[in-house]
Amino acid sequence: MMDKNAGKIAILAKHKFYFEDVLTTLKDLKVEVSFFQTIDEFLSQDEKEKKYFKFLFFPHYSKLIPKEIISEYVCIGFHTGNLPSDRGGSPIQNKILRGEYRTLVSALRLTEELDSGPIYCSRPVDLEFGDIESILKNISVHISTMILEIIQTEIIPQPQKGIPKYQSRLKQFNSELDLSILNIKTLYDRIRMVDGLDYPPAYIIINNFKITMKNAQLENNKLKIIGTVELNSLC
Repeated sequence: MMDKNAGKIAILAKHKFYFEDVLTTLKDLKVEVSFFQTIDEFLSQDEKEKKYFKFLFFPHYSKLIPKEIISEYVCIGFHTGNLPSDRGGSPIQNKILRGEYRTLVSALRLTEELDSGPIYCSRPVDLEFGDIESILKNISVHISTMILEIIQTEIIPQPQKGIPKYQSRLKQFNSELDLSILNIKTLYDRIRMVDGLDYPPAYIIINNFKITMKNAQLENNKLKIIGTVELNSLC
């Protein structure tokens, strides 16, 4: 077992709530936790400081990580989806689009090949309700418990088993909805899965107007939303 009174780790993530959840979970350990939003922030540190990091953790980090970082440090990423069949971008949205709401978030050793490293541990997650921000904040709590498990125990990560499949990251045009092919539940899913943080909100185009939809609430097969109407800039 790792000495729980020693260690220095880094959380590299776009959103600070990942760091805050880790601080809460590790509050009883004498572990120094640093937060960086980008690799460049981490690299800008003094060389003497960088060498003391035992782990670099990357919760849902979507940027390319330089090979020299992967080779020099123990880099651990977190991916939501069933690996290896859900490798690639926008894994949460792709699961929701397929109606596959029960899945896993996994901690995996980062390698040069995307989402292909061995897995340390996993936690079950439910994607059926809530906007993307609330889903990610729920997953963040699971991530913090996995970080605790990794730094306290000598977990040997296990190779992924199965046939790898890669999913494509959502593009901006994927936020435009075709109401003719959606029912109440799938419309709810399409709105909430891009509502918050990194994605443009769902919208429809009617004549010269663009109607943006947010804050979807589904109850008794009725969908409530907040909509914003504006002139379509492409008209």
